[in-house]
Amino acid sequence: MASNGTIKVGIVGGTGYTGVELLRLLAQHPHCELATITSRKEAGMGVAEMFPNLRGRVGLKFSDPARAELAACDLVFFATPNGVAMEQARALVDAGVRVIDIAADFRIRDVALWEQWYGVKHACPELVAEAVYGLPEVNRERIREARIVANPGGY
Repeated sequence: MASNGTIKVGIVGGTGYTGVELLRLLAQHPHCELATITSRKEAGMGVAEMFPNLRGRVGLKFSDPARAELAACDLVFFATPNGVAMEQARALVDAGVRVIDIAADFRIRDVALWEQWYGVKHACPELVAEAVYGLPEVNRERIREARIVANPGGY
C-alpha cells in the first residue's frame, strides 16, 4: 500500500464484462490507484478511448499481459477465463501481491475434482488450500489477510 493509503491495483483482462465492471467501480474508489490494465487485443489503446464513460477517470492505456508490471501492484484482479490466474498466481504471491481470481482457478478445494471438472492439470495446486472463498458474509476476517481470494463467481 502506498504511503498515502491508496492500493495499487492491476486488472488482467480489462475488456470483458467483469473487467469493465471492475474498472468502473475501482475508477471511483477513493483508496484505489489503477496501475495496470491488460488486454492482448487492445494493448496500446487508451482505456477511455474504448470506454468513453471512463474519460477523465482512467488515463491508462491497456498493456500487453506478457509485459505488464503486475508485480508492482498491491493487488491484482484476474477477470479472465479459467486457467489464466493459476499460471501467474505463484509469481505474484511470491512478490507479495494479493490476488483475486474472478474465474474458478482457486474456487474448488479438491484439486483432483477441479482437474476432472475443467479438464486440465492445475498449475499451482499448492496455493488452492490457502485460497479464501471470497464471500464476506462467511469469510470477512480471512479475506482481509488472504493472499489469494477465490471469487464466488463473476459477481
